[in-house]
Amino acid sequence: MQHLFVPQELALKLKEKGFDEECLARWFCANNEKPILLLNTTLTKEDKDSDILTSAPLYQQVQDWFREKHFINIHADSLGLISYYGFVGKIGNYSNAKKLTVEGKLLTYYEALTKAIEEAIKLI
Repeated sequence: MQHLFVPQELALKLKEKGFDEECLARWFCANNEKPILLLNTTLTKEDKDSDILTSAPLYQQVQDWFREKHFINIHADSLGLISYYGFVGKIGNYSNAKKLTVEGKLLTYYEALTKAIEEAIKLI
């Protein structure tokens, strides 16, 4: 189930850009160890300001946030049966839309979404 949530490093970048939606889970990361996903946790005001706990949004939640708050469309689309590319574009202005791939690497659906979200962060 962990693959449904954006990675902890990306969640931190989203927080810096103003993402503050209620989430079903939190990332717990102390002493530079591997982040642990905690489901059904509630953050207090102190937790929200903490570097140890970070909201863990679902990919769909982040896609909705970009579309509703920043008018940016994000999705992953298929290049065939086993590979995907990310897509980022301002709603209503697809002339500047980007198709995101990684040279020489087949991307999974969630890798493509991650790549698209990283690119969308640059647009806000």
